[in-house]
Amino acid sequence: MENMDLTEAEAKAFWPVYEKHQEELFQVNQRGAVLILAYASVYQSLTDEQATKLIDEYYDVQDDRLIAMKKMVADVGKALPGKKDFRYMQVESKLTAIARYEFAKGIPLAQ
Repeated sequence: MENMDLTEAEAKAFWPVYEKHQEELFQVNQRGAVLILAYASVYQSLTDEQATKLIDEYYDVQDDRLIAMKKMVADVGKALPGKKDFRYMQVESKLTAIARYEFAKGIPLAQ
C-alpha cells in the first residue's frame, strides 16, 4: 500500500472501504481455489462434460470478481480522488496478476 501514497485523511477514508470489500474478494477468490482443487482432482481423467462445467464455473467466478472490483473501485472513488482510485485499481490488478501467474504455473494443462 506504500504505492498508494495516501494522506492521513485519505487513509482514514480508504481503509474502512478497503476492509469492507476485501472480504467479498476473499470469498470470490476462495471459489476460484475450490475450482482449482476440483480440476486437480480430475485432471488426469477429465471428461468433456466435466471440462464444460469447469469452464462455466471459471467464468462465473471471473464475472463475480469483476462485479466485486467494480463495487470496490466505485466506493474507493467516493473516498479518494480519481487518480488515487485509478492507482488503487492498478495496484490491485497487478497483485492479482502476480497471484494468478503463481497459481497458473502449477496447474497442469488438461489431457
